[in-house]
Amino acid sequence: MPCGSSQTVPDDSSLSYNIPCTQSVYTVGAIFNQAQPFNGTQWNVRLDQSLRGGNDRVYVMYERIDQTLGDLAERPKLDSDSPSQNKYISANYIHLFSPRLLNEAHFGNLRAIEGNILGDPRAASIPYLPIMIDTAAGYQFTFPFGITPFASQTNKEHTYALRDTLSYSLRNHSIRGGYQFYRGDVFQNSSGIFSRAFVPFYFTDTMSWVSNTAQAGYSLYTIGGSGKYTPQFYGATSIYDGLWVEDSWKVRSNLTVTAGIRYDDFGNPTKYGSTAQPFVPLFPGSGSTFQEQAWATTTHVASTAFSESQNWNFMPRAGFAYTPLKGRNLLVRGGIGLYENVLTPFQIAGNLPTQPPNRISLYETSVVPYGDFTSTSAPYGYTYSYPTYGTDPSGNIYSNAAHTAVFSANLNGFQPTTKPEKYANYSLGVEEQFAHNLVVGITYAGSEGFDLIYGSSGAGGGGNSDYNLMPNSPKARPSQEWGQLNYGRNGLSSNWNAMIVTLRQTYKGLTYQANYNWEKAIQDAPTTSDSNSTGTGNTYSIWKGVYDPKFYRGVAGFDVANSFSFGGTYEIPKLGSGQLFNEAVGGWRLGTIIIAQTGTPFSVAHEGVDYQNDGCANFNGNSGCAGFPTYSGSKRKGFTRAEAIEGAFTAAQFTDPAGVGTQSVTSQQGANSFRNLGYASVNASISKGFALPIPKVAEKSKFFLRGEAVNLFNRTNWQPMANDVSDGNFGTVTSANQKRYLQLGGRFEF
Repeated sequence: MPCGSSQTVPDDSSLSYNIPCTQSVYTVGAIFNQAQPFNGTQWNVRLDQSLRGGNDRVYVMYERIDQTLGDLAERPKLDSDSPSQNKYISANYIHLFSPRLLNEAHFGNLRAIEGNILGDPRAASIPYLPIMIDTAAGYQFTFPFGITPFASQTNKEHTYALRDTLSYSLRNHSIRGGYQFYRGDVFQNSSGIFSRAFVPFYFTDTMSWVSNTAQAGYSLYTIGGSGKYTPQFYGATSIYDGLWVEDSWKVRSNLTVTAGIRYDDFGNPTKYGSTAQPFVPLFPGSGSTFQEQAWATTTHVASTAFSESQNWNFMPRAGFAYTPLKGRNLLVRGGIGLYENVLTPFQIAGNLPTQPPNRISLYETSVVPYGDFTSTSAPYGYTYSYPTYGTDPSGNIYSNAAHTAVFSANLNGFQPTTKPEKYANYSLGVEEQFAHNLVVGITYAGSEGFDLIYGSSGAGGGGNSDYNLMPNSPKARPSQEWGQLNYGRNGLSSNWNAMIVTLRQTYKGLTYQANYNWEKAIQDAPTTSDSNSTGTGNTYSIWKGVYDPKFYRGVAGFDVANSFSFGGTYEIPKLGSGQLFNEAVGGWRLGTIIIAQTGTPFSVAHEGVDYQNDGCANFNGNSGCAGFPTYSGSKRKGFTRAEAIEGAFTAAQFTDPAGVGTQSVTSQQGANSFRNLGYASVNASISKGFALPIPKVAEKSKFFLRGEAVNLFNRTNWQPMANDVSDGNFGTVTSANQKRYLQLGGRFEF
């Protein structure tokens, strides 16, 4: 751009400008795409010791991994690093009491820490704003700073696991049982991130922005019940205790039946960390429906996450293995068992401490505040002060002295009687072994899930999880006590079925396994992703509303109908008697991993159309609602790469049902009835160990050389198609997965 002299505006010759050469400006259409630095170290030590003539054995291992991923910005002062550290120690002790009685004890501890560190901490004075549109110029810009770094954050996770197993043989029975202990601690320091304003994508003009006069909406997540800045520290501890017993009974020489049962007490999570915010669970009130109960929610500080412990969980399991033929080359096996899944400490810590009286989540519309660009610690010069006047009977914060108004705070949590999710898994398969160790098998496998949790993003739920919304309501929020009401609760179900064909062999220097899966996964309220080119990339549930989550049942967002995988290695043998030739050619190990699969499912959405007529219409906003219009075309899958690049379908092929906007309407599209392009990749490796001519230790010293190629043939694997009819790139693919990547490494052993 010319500077230092008067210039005429190209589109209007009556206007001119004179920009000093020292004036900071921004460019349009420029792409900052610099390779990000990635450094790390890994080391481990291991001890094995046999005692009592081999009757006892002790095994101890320690491993540590340090990694740092750099994030280079357009401006060096906005650079940041994402360091991580993992320290793991495990110990195993085996004691042989007698030829029939064996005890094995195992202990493991993982201490992980990761986060984000700003190169210059003062950068956190900048409000978080990902992108804007200049209303005067008509294009996107990130002025004057570029993409804002996400600010400092630290996540710590500690796990402690103890398992003791006693094995006893009695005639044709092998009886095993034991005790298992688990403790998981998480601690999140989010005081840096949430000390500043969060500004969504919005419209302004450049001069208003740089002169600090632009009005915009922004969110504040760090205002405590006192109305002032409160550091956001979250932490939770979960403790599990389990008992189990099983009996493998050899009924006949060719038939073994195994049966067992497991008991788990998943306890009741508590706060972790002396500085962490206390838990504030949600307590539903009275009402004939859960939605009415949610409107009458109260909150108060509690020492535990739920109203009762998640105990008395019994999980029976059984299986068999049968070889009907004399040669024992044919194996028939199957099994069925019940398994359970509970909310993690991270899910608990990220939700329960985030509402009144701990915190007020505010949405303000004013001039966006900045910090002081001097402070190097939270809140980085931000000065927040909102008058508060105590709590009301529901636990919310009064916003006036007359106690007639409250802050419309959002609530995030779980029903206090939430139970573990349950899955019944089952399988039946046949394998036959042929000559040269060739094994061919076919298996049917399935799973039924029930008591699945929905209604909260923290519990894996999707959008429109606000229980304040109701269909055909003029106000859409009958309760004015709270803002969004996001409850995680049990209630959904799922089903998965698959046919799995396997082929494996180990013969001379060749080892490989090939798998083909033909499967289908179905669930209530399946998820779809916002692949809008200007969207958030979030995942949302497909439902009429949280008040009617089971209305749409369809294929799960992760469903892959057909997939093939192959993994194998081959070691080149010695060829002839020439030592030099064999050293150069023989001993090389060639490996490959091949993956090919059909595309994942998705739904076509219409952003900003309120199908539920409940006041929720933003597909890529906080609520995550959208309409799913009717499709007049016939092709929903099997698109060619050329079709996806040029446009697999057009917006004209999709129409909204009659009555949309005035009443609740039903989508006729079907949940996740479209399919993206498939995926295929060939990865390869080559490696060899070379003996080193070091005196006295030559036979124990080696140098290993390894080369790897990811996506060897550089095939373009496209990411999902834009699925919002309001997107200018609708129906097309605009980005791809990783291209070919080559890596060479070496390892020295002595």
